Amino acid sequence: MNVTVILTTIDRKHEQHFSHHLVKERFAACIERFDVKTLYWWEGKLCDEHEVSLIIKTPRKMRAACIAEIERTHPYDCPQIIVLDGTVANKPYFNFLLHSVTAGP
Repeated sequence: MNVTVILTTIDRKHEQHFSHHLVKERFAACIERFDVKTLYWWEGKLCDEHEVSLIIKTPRKMRAACIAEIERTHPYDCPQIIVLDGTVANKPYFNFLLHSVTAGP
């Protein structure tokens, strides 16, 4: 079983540091990154911002550790952390996920 974590972050500079940290430290096996335009209310103000959205893939056994690391290192007071539990239909990809978060350098 795997999980996919969806979140946004401030900008490309932060995203690169953040993404590299999560993969390098083996909290995540793979992260897809793309620019988004986000419209939301924050503290009574309507915000229309450029952000970077991240789709983080990791095995279920890493879910709690990955979320804890996101909460510890994310710059937002209230980061969007959406977790989708799923089943990988492709066994080789699932093996890639497991190997990526457990293998040495």
